[in-house]
Amino acid sequence: MASSKDATLFSSAENLFKSIKNSLDNCGNIKTTEKNNIVKCLADLKTIIDRENVLITGQKSVDVSGIETKLDSIVKVNKHLMTEIDGIKSTISTKTFSSAVYSGQQLLFGPKIPETSLKSVIVKPLNEENSTSKGTESAIKTLISKTNEKICVKNVKYISNAGIIIDCTSDEDQKKIFDAINKSTNLYQAQKPKEKWPKIAIFNVSTDIDETNIIEGIVDNNSEIKSFLEDNNEDIDHHLKCKFKFRRNANQLTQSFGSKGNTWVLEVSPKLFKIMSSKRSILMAWRSYRFSEYIDLRRCFRCCAYGHIAANCKATNSACGLCAGHHETKDCPKTNQNKCVNCLKHNHSKHAKRQLDINHTAFSHNCESLKRIQNIIHSKISYE
Repeated sequence: MASSKDATLFSSAENLFKSIKNSLDNCGNIKTTEKNNIVKCLADLKTIIDRENVLITGQKSVDVSGIETKLDSIVKVNKHLMTEIDGIKSTISTKTFSSAVYSGQQLLFGPKIPETSLKSVIVKPLNEENSTSKGTESAIKTLISKTNEKICVKNVKYISNAGIIIDCTSDEDQKKIFDAINKSTNLYQAQKPKEKWPKIAIFNVSTDIDETNIIEGIVDNNSEIKSFLEDNNEDIDHHLKCKFKFRRNANQLTQSFGSKGNTWVLEVSPKLFKIMSSKRSILMAWRSYRFSEYIDLRRCFRCCAYGHIAANCKATNSACGLCAGHHETKDCPKTNQNKCVNCLKHNHSKHAKRQLDINHTAFSHNCESLKRIQNIIHSKISYE
């Protein structure tokens, strides 16, 4: 008679088989070599299940230690393939543009657009002499407390010229801060940050197409956009601006889209961005081009931290993005022992409220440290 351990083993094996099979069926764009590897592993696993399935029915008893070893070996060898499948599953088309843009590419993609953005207030002293950001924060806190207004502040950041940025979660709280500062004191001035519009990246654009051709091509070949401009009697320059272009290279962040042509980054007004939410491609110059939201995320490839680039890195030691060791990522011995340096730093911080998983590279789209930075960037963009 089969033991509960036997039954659990083969139940788990059957579930693993079904999970890999379903993932494989849903991922038409997986690489052929990886697909063949998965198929081979599926065959090995299915053979084990079919051969030893009689254990579950209790017809005979067999030593399962060899089977457990085989299963562990298959899972271990193909763990990276399962990770690849999970990444591809996240790119499967969804109903809305905002939920489709996230595919795990670190520089070009971000998480789903938040329903609400932070409302920020920039506060600076009119006389900067002998002033500090800490002093500005203290003075504004005292000023707000005297108004007896209930204001929800999410964060305060220090900026240059003894200024601060106050992040709140509603227009009402933002207005209360404005009124309290601009009407109650002549020592400080409050203002709204410059509105940041969403950006899109259009991939693999022919090198023959320049900035003028892109703007004209988008308007002339996409009826939804053209109708929007005509109905509102507005010029495209008020809604769409070319920011820059770069030549795509076949590295780990961009290879899924190929390496030919330029990637153009354009700034889009919130109204036009909503219209483009229903589109999955842009028609232009007799071709259909893939596009996605562009997340302007700075990452240092020396220390793997965010907010600066390697040329401006002030870290004492290099940090590997693969194993978190004290060497640059390009020099990693690649022992397959992935460890995220950013999540590791978070866990060692005295301000950490919970421990994050560290068993991934710093470039993984599942990295919680990366998602936190992406959410902060999204909260600063106006989608309304």
